[in-house]
Amino acid sequence: MVLVVLQVRVYHKNRYRREALAELENVASGKRPLLYSFVLLKRTAMHAYGRDRVGQMYGKSWYTFLDKKARGVGFVALQERIDRLIYQDELPEEQVKTAIITNTKKWIKDHVTR
Repeated sequence: MVLVVLQVRVYHKNRYRREALAELENVASGKRPLLYSFVLLKRTAMHAYGRDRVGQMYGKSWYTFLDKKARGVGFVALQERIDRLIYQDELPEEQVKTAIITNTKKWIKDHVTR
């Protein structure tokens, strides 16, 4: 019985992750623009760590924060291409688009909240 209660708590606690991953599927399928993946990252991070902690982050400090909070993601390595997408509206090649979506999905699933 205790195990069931703990599983239900974890399930409810991770609702924000499931919702973000479902929305990310709209980006991957082309229903939403690639830029929306960064909205999802920021919203998910604010839920997990608080608006005061991550709301004002951007650029290299933001990408470094993301890389530190989930193993195996590489936003810092993609920084130049991400910045061109965000600030110059320059669409990346398919390989970079896939890397952004893959890293976003991994971060949403695997970020640690401690």
